[in-house]
Amino acid sequence: MFRLFSSIILATTCNLFANPTLVHDDDLLNTKIYKLENGLTVYLSENKLNPNFYAEIAVRCGSVHDPKDATGIAHYLEHLMFKGTKKLGTSDFAKEEKILTRIAELFETHKKENDTEIRKQLYAEINKLSQQAAEFAITNEMDRLYNILGATNVNAHTSFDETVYKVALPSNRLEQWAMLESDRFKQPIFRLFHTELETVYEEKNRSNDNGNNLVFNALMKGVYPNFPYGNTILGAPKHLKSPSITQLYDHYAKYYSPDNMAIIISGDIDTGKTLQLIEKYFSKLERSDLKRETLSAPTTEFDDVKRIKVPFQGEELISMAYKTVPHTHEDSSALEMFDMLMDNSIVGLINLNLVQKQKVRNAGAWPFQLNHGGSQHFYAYPREGQTLEDLETLINSQIELVKEGKFDEALLDAIRSDLKKQEELSFESNEGRVASMRDAFINKHAWSHVVQRHSRYANVSKSDIIHVANKYFNNNYVVIHRVKGDANIEAVEKPQIDPIPVNTEELSDYATEIIEKEILAIAPSYIQEGKQYQLTKKENGVQFISVTNPVNNIFSIAWHFPEGKFTNGKLGVALEVLALSGTDTLSAEELKKQWYNLGVDMAYGNSETTSYIKLIGPEKSFEAATKLLYQWVDTFSFDQQVLENVVADIKVETQDLANNPGSIVHAMARYRRYGNNSVYHKALPFSKLDALSKKDIKQTIQSLFKQQHTVSYVGKKSPEAWQSAISINEKLTPAPTLAKRELVKEEEAVSIHFFHRDMAQAHIWIESLAGTYDASDEPASKVFNEYFSGGMSGVVFQELREARGLAYDASGFTSTPNRIGGDFVNVGRIGCQADKTIEALTTFIELFDKVPNEQNRFDEAKNSLTLRSTTNRVEFRDVAETLMYWQRRGIKGNLNQLVLKGIRTTELTDLQQFHSDHIKGKRKRVSIVGDRTKIDMEALKKLGPVTEVTKEMLFSM
Repeated sequence: MFRLFSSIILATTCNLFANPTLVHDDDLLNTKIYKLENGLTVYLSENKLNPNFYAEIAVRCGSVHDPKDATGIAHYLEHLMFKGTKKLGTSDFAKEEKILTRIAELFETHKKENDTEIRKQLYAEINKLSQQAAEFAITNEMDRLYNILGATNVNAHTSFDETVYKVALPSNRLEQWAMLESDRFKQPIFRLFHTELETVYEEKNRSNDNGNNLVFNALMKGVYPNFPYGNTILGAPKHLKSPSITQLYDHYAKYYSPDNMAIIISGDIDTGKTLQLIEKYFSKLERSDLKRETLSAPTTEFDDVKRIKVPFQGEELISMAYKTVPHTHEDSSALEMFDMLMDNSIVGLINLNLVQKQKVRNAGAWPFQLNHGGSQHFYAYPREGQTLEDLETLINSQIELVKEGKFDEALLDAIRSDLKKQEELSFESNEGRVASMRDAFINKHAWSHVVQRHSRYANVSKSDIIHVANKYFNNNYVVIHRVKGDANIEAVEKPQIDPIPVNTEELSDYATEIIEKEILAIAPSYIQEGKQYQLTKKENGVQFISVTNPVNNIFSIAWHFPEGKFTNGKLGVALEVLALSGTDTLSAEELKKQWYNLGVDMAYGNSETTSYIKLIGPEKSFEAATKLLYQWVDTFSFDQQVLENVVADIKVETQDLANNPGSIVHAMARYRRYGNNSVYHKALPFSKLDALSKKDIKQTIQSLFKQQHTVSYVGKKSPEAWQSAISINEKLTPAPTLAKRELVKEEEAVSIHFFHRDMAQAHIWIESLAGTYDASDEPASKVFNEYFSGGMSGVVFQELREARGLAYDASGFTSTPNRIGGDFVNVGRIGCQADKTIEALTTFIELFDKVPNEQNRFDEAKNSLTLRSTTNRVEFRDVAETLMYWQRRGIKGNLNQLVLKGIRTTELTDLQQFHSDHIKGKRKRVSIVGDRTKIDMEALKKLGPVTEVTKEMLFSM
C-alpha cells in the first residue's frame, strides 16, 4: 500500500523577503519557500489551530553517504549533535577542549591498532580521560534547555538519504529555538563520546534482536549488493568498534552545510517575523567548500530470483522486493498506482484475493522509492501448514493479474480519491505538514513535479499500469524466507566503562541567555462543553459526543463499547470474523468495494476493557456509510470455514506472541501483577476457541449494540443532523460492571522471574505496587514522572544511559489507573546488552529507592510540565476519547485544568512525600527475558530469588 509521505507544496523558491508566487491557489498548506544567501532553504506554513509550532532541520546526509570504512557514521553523527557546542553543554570549554583533543587522538590510534591487548589499554586511557573531561560537561544541557522551554517531541532520525532533527514548542519560543539550533549547527562539540558509543551499540543490539529488522536489512542487501543502500543504517559491528572522532567532524563539515540543509516549520507562526528570525540567526552558518561525492545510480540488474534464508525465533514470513526506479523517474506515478492496486488495505488485489479469502494469514505491499533507486516490496505470513514457497506463488499470481489487465479500471478513481483523503488527514497535524515539505526537499523535487502530483495520478491509465507491471515485475526479485531457528547475530562487545559524573545543577551562560529571553505569555485553554463539543445522554443510557471539525470535510464516527478482551474473550475473535463478513445481500468482497467507493475506511479494535468500531471518510458519504454499517451489523453473514480459519490464525498468533521478547516480558509483568487474572490468561484457551459457533459470533457482535454505549462524531454536521442517522434500540442493557482485579501481593524485597531466550539484549521490567489511586495525587505523580524519566534530562536517562552507557532506551514512571478504584503501579523498563543486566538492574532499583533530591532539576521539571500543560491542546479528533477516559476514571471537571492548578502549587517537599508514600522501599517484582548463558545468574540470585518461567505459565493456549 502506498503511504502518503510527500505533499503538495505549491510555491516557488525565491529570495528572502520577496513575496512568494503561488503556482496554484489550492495549496492546502499555503507554503512559502525561501532561500538564504548561504544556500539554506526555508519552508514555512502557518497553522493557527493551536499555539504551538513544529520544526525540523533536514540534512541531505544519510547512510547512503557513509564512507565504505565507516558505515553507520551518519547515525553516529545524529547522536553526537545532541552533545552541545562550544557555548552549550560546557562549564569551561577552554579546559575541556584540551582533554577532548587528546581523547580524539587516542580514538584514532585505537582505530588503526589491531592488537587486542593494546586496544584495551587505549580504551582504558580513553575511559580515564573521559572522567576528566566530564568534569566540565553540563550533561544533556540541550535537552534540559528544551524541557525548560516546554518542548515536546525532541528527537532525530537517520535514514538512507537524510538525517532530521525535530522538536515541537510553544509558539512564543520561536526565537529561543532559533538561538539554540543555529548554535548547534554552527559549532557542535562531540563530548561524552565513549558513553554515547555504548548507546549506539545498544541500539544495534536491539535492532539485531528484532526479526523484522533482520529481514529488512537482508532484503536491502539483496537488492543493493554493491550500493550503500545495502548497508545497515546503524553500521557494521566492525566499524562500530573502531570509531573515529576526526572522521565524524570531517563528515559533519562536508554534509552539514547550509546549502545541503532545510528549515521546515508549520504552526502558529507569522511568516514574515519567522523569516527575520531565521535570517538573523542561521545566516551565520557558513557554506562548506568541501566536495560532496556524486553517487551514480545502482547498476546491478537481476535476471533471476535470489532467495535468502534468515533464521529467527519467531513467526515465519516472506518479504519480497522487485527493483524499480527512484521517485524522480517518469514511471514513478504509475508504480505508486500499481502499489495501491495491489494493496490499499481494503480492495487491493492482495486484500481481496488473498487476505479476504483467507489464502494467507496476512499480506500486503508497499513502495520504496529513494533518491538513487527504488523497489516494490511485498510481504506475507503463512497460514498453518502453508509453505513459504506457496506465499511467493500467491503474491506473484496477483502481479500476473495486473500484467494481464485483469482488474477493474473503475477502481483507479477510488484509489485517486483515497490518496487525496490520506493527504488531507496527514495535514491535520503540524508533523504531517512538515513531513510533506521535508520529503520534497530531501527528494530534490522540482516544484512543477510536486504541484502536479494528483494531476499525474489522474493521467495514469490502466494501460500505463499494465505497462509498468510487465516492465518491472518478472522473474527478477529478492525474497527473504524468515524461518524458525536461532539468528546468527554478531553482538557488539561491552568495553569497560566507569560511570561519568553527571552535572545537572549547572547551566551554561548561553543557556541562561536563552532562558532569560523575554517572551509573551500564552494563556491556557481547555475543551469546554458547548464550545469544542456537545454531550447528550439519552434516557436509555446511550451517550452522544459531537465534535466540530475545524479543518476539512472528513468525518469520523465511532461506536465505543464497555467490553474488551479481558471482560469478553469471544470479542476479539468476533471482530476478526466481522471484518471478513458480508451482509444478507452483499458478499464480503462486494461490501468492501462499497466502502471503498464511498471513500470510507472501517476500523475496529479492543483493549482489555473497551472496544470500538469506527468509520472515517468524506462528509458526503456519512449517511450512506452509517446506513451500510447498521445493515452489516444486523445481517452480517459468513461461512463456518471463515470462523475456523480465524481461530486457526489466532492460535498461530498466540504462539508467535509467546516467541516475541517484548510480548513475553509484558505478559510476565501482567502475570506478576494479576496472576491468573492477567489478560493473557483470560484469553480463550485453544479448546474453547475450537468450540465457538457462528451463533456465538453473531450474538457477541450484536449484543454490543444492545448495551449502553457511546457514539462519537467528528465533522461538520450539527448534533441533531448526525444523530438522526444513528439507529439505537429503545431499551439497552446496562453496561457491564468491571470487577476490580486484586493485585498479587509480594513477600520479598526483590523477586525475579526469568525467561530464557537466545538474544543479544535482555528485556527488564520492574514493578512495585504504589497504593490506591487518589485524584489529588495526580499532579505530584506527573511532576515525579517528569523529574524521574522526562526525556533525556530525566534521572533515568542521565544515570542509565548518559553516565553509564547501559541502554539505548530506558524509562521509569508511576502509572495511574484508567478506571475508578484502580491502583498506582511503579514501572521501570530497560533493554540492555545481556552482560550489562546485573549492573542495569541494580542501578535501576537503587534509583527507585534513592531518587536524587535536586532543587534545580525539580524546578526544571515543574516549569516544563507547567509550560506544556499551558500550551498543549486536545486535538479535535481526540476530544471524545479524552472525555471518555476522564469518565472511566471518575474525574469531575476538566482533568487538564485540575492538574495544571495542582502542578503550579507542587513543591520539592511534595515530590519527596509522594516518593516516600508510593515508591521508596516498595517490594520490587522483576521480569527478565534474556540469555542465561550471557547473564551472571549467580549474581542475579543475590539480588533476590529467581524463578524461571515458561510460556505455558504466561499464555493461555
